[in-house]
Amino acid sequence: MGDFNYPDINWNTLRADSNGYKFLKLVMDCYLEQHVCIPTKGNNILDLILTSEMSIKDSIRMLASVDNSDHNVLIFSIDCSISQEKRKKASLLQPS
Repeated sequence: MGDFNYPDINWNTLRADSNGYKFLKLVMDCYLEQHVCIPTKGNNILDLILTSEMSIKDSIRMLASVDNSDHNVLIFSIDCSISQEKRKKASLLQPS
């Protein structure tokens, strides 16, 4: 997540001009999902939340900017729990 500063990317149509094309291609090639659908600075979606397997638990909320920032604040929750499998240790028996 963060401020990526690619105002020319249209996240609805997945199109960009030459400035944002490489970044958009990288996001798509890595099978990342971009979750922000509302403008975060003016009419542009500049602040992104990109995930591969984690899902956003609740809808993303936007608050007004803080102090002298010109970007809105995004509030969201993700599920980032993990599970581990117990593996059996293999041992080699030495012949006697």
